[in-house]
Amino acid sequence: MLKKEIKINAKIIFLSVSIALLLPTIYYVVRGAGIFNLVTDFSFFYLAGNNEITIPKIIGTGAFLLVFILLFVLYLKIVKKEAKLFQTNQSLARFVILISVVFACVLPMASTDIFYYMGTGWSEAKYDVNPYYTSVEQVIQENEEAKRDKILLKTPKIWRNDTVVYGPVWPMICKVLSGLSAGSLPLALAIYKLFNLMIHLFNCYILHKMTKKKKFVLLYALNPLILFAGLAEGHNDILVVGMILLALYFFKKKKNIWMSVVILAIATAIKYYAVLLIPFLILYHYRKEKVGKRILYASGWAFIFVGILAGMYLVYMRDISVFAGIQEQQGKFANTFFVPLAIKSYAKAKKLNNILMIAYVAIYGSIVLKLLWQKRISFVKNMRIYNGLLLAFIFLTITNFQAWYVMWLFSTLLWQRGKMIKSIINISIAVELANAVYFLLSQSIQYAQYYSFALIATFIILEIINNKKEKKTCKMIPNKIK
Repeated sequence: MLKKEIKINAKIIFLSVSIALLLPTIYYVVRGAGIFNLVTDFSFFYLAGNNEITIPKIIGTGAFLLVFILLFVLYLKIVKKEAKLFQTNQSLARFVILISVVFACVLPMASTDIFYYMGTGWSEAKYDVNPYYTSVEQVIQENEEAKRDKILLKTPKIWRNDTVVYGPVWPMICKVLSGLSAGSLPLALAIYKLFNLMIHLFNCYILHKMTKKKKFVLLYALNPLILFAGLAEGHNDILVVGMILLALYFFKKKKNIWMSVVILAIATAIKYYAVLLIPFLILYHYRKEKVGKRILYASGWAFIFVGILAGMYLVYMRDISVFAGIQEQQGKFANTFFVPLAIKSYAKAKKLNNILMIAYVAIYGSIVLKLLWQKRISFVKNMRIYNGLLLAFIFLTITNFQAWYVMWLFSTLLWQRGKMIKSIINISIAVELANAVYFLLSQSIQYAQYYSFALIATFIILEIINNKKEKKTCKMIPNKIK
């Protein structure tokens, strides 16, 4: 009886803590302040203000840390005891859906990106502008009706003067989602939230179809970073992760290289990092062919991939400036080890980034070339190499790192070694807990270096704890079993 109570409590406590994160949203809605007045600059638990450390800020930061520490501890416990906690797929599905709905109901408290999506989508849907050449601020200035448009006015000031910084598929989606709102700001937010909720549950389903293992579904489905960034904050990265999972599903389960390439091309037309996976799939697919044929097939698929990508860009393209958004994003410095140098000298930070980017391209290219000539190619090894390259890409080449980028690593998690899976989970914990820096102070570049330090320090501590646990476990195992 006691064991049954413990099993039930693990899920109940996780649900209870998730609801605790929802309480500020409930309080805000009951107050009737409205979505337009919602502040999402890490001041959800207290009044928006300056960077002074106050008692309300300390309480808010403490509450934030407590909630996420509990969520991650319970998450790890649930994953570890999944066989006992979820005896059927139906019980797993019910719990995942319940938790996902709770997080989807949480108002954005740490990011304004979802309102940028809504604003650019509505500017195209309502005012018929090309979002790659006309910013939301230009629409507001040039149209009298737009000056009173709440969806456009809710677009964060840091984004208002920017055109679209994503690939062409994302503004197409935003045009539809924002258009469905008919100009209602609360409805637009609800539509975007529902969209991400559906994508999240679809991702869980694909993972189940690919693995038939509850553990891998739970590793993704209940990870607090994914729930918070993907459902509460509404970031579009969850869609790209889903598309990569779908491409891998068609590749591994259906043996369909065509669908995989098309899906990855569409994913790249949202966020360009998806292109990194393509060579590993194509070269594995033709692993039994001779080098000459591999080159021929790879060239053919590269032509098809670029053709699909170019076709999607042509929907919006007038000139080469359609790619300005990508360059603009790479020119921003936030939450990376580049920040301390950028504060002193932007030029030196940019030079260092360029050097690392060139080095990365050279290493990536050499690995792909080596794979091209390799006689035996392992899919699992391919996915592990890709995962390592993606890690390096996220933390060494991107100047504008954000916590939700870590969810990119979950699309190939099921082929990683146990130690790497633990490290990815530790990274997801570290990036969320490091948010306490901004929660306590403010989301300003001058504090970005503290965020980076907090992230690295937290990750190292978690890795040390993991290693100590592993050594302790090994000592308890008899030599004959080792």
